Amino acid sequence: MKGHETELNAAALALLKAPFKESEYGAVGGTNMYVRKPAIKDRLNEIDPGWTISEPVFVGRDGDVVFMSATLTVCGVSRGGLGSGIIQTARKITDKAGNEEWIAVEGFELAREITKAYKGAASDCLSRAAVWFGVGEDLHEKPNTDKAANTINRFLNRQPPSTPQQSSGSQPPARNGKFEDLRNEDVARRFIQRWRGQSLTNADVLAALGVSRLGEWTKGKAAADEAVNAYITAKLAQAEA
Repeated sequence: MKGHETELNAAALALLKAPFKESEYGAVGGTNMYVRKPAIKDRLNEIDPGWTISEPVFVGRDGDVVFMSATLTVCGVSRGGLGSGIIQTARKITDKAGNEEWIAVEGFELAREITKAYKGAASDCLSRAAVWFGVGEDLHEKPNTDKAANTINRFLNRQPPSTPQQSSGSQPPARNGKFEDLRNEDVARRFIQRWRGQSLTNADVLAALGVSRLGEWTKGKAAADEAVNAYITAKLAQAEA
């Protein structure tokens, strides 16, 4: 770029919205893409070397989710970002027989997880605020059929969530028309991997289902997905309020 922009004009906005290099993207779960923070900072420096972001301010905590906010200023224009971090309150253990169980995180380990969540929320503010300047806008145009990703995109764009479709019959919709039980190891693994790919912790998934162990859920994978989607929607609505 020749020179730097002194105001947030059309040229500056176009540069902010421009796609990034392939190496400047990351992917969660191998599918859901995001712009790496160093790339965001480089883009801001290219447009306005004097850009600033305020010190993160604690907004609140809702259960295991911590919220912080900060204000990003580029070319004299300021826009806020709400960052979030999730406290890992449980971890998985596997016995010699291969059985998995979730146990509570306590003491020093819990204190460390709380610290990580606050740091994560503070760091997340930059990405969230940059979205309001159009950074990463090209990602929103990529097709994505995952309901959780769509929910997050609606939140970032301040679009009202669509009304969920209710399935007919007493049985929740299932993969290939077949009921999938989370007490099945393969089903449980696919379920957990999906939500880990959306940056949710195992503790957050268990909280969404209202259980302490995944094996306690008896309503099937489809109903569990609906419960986690509802949990995410509620959390984002609370953050936006």
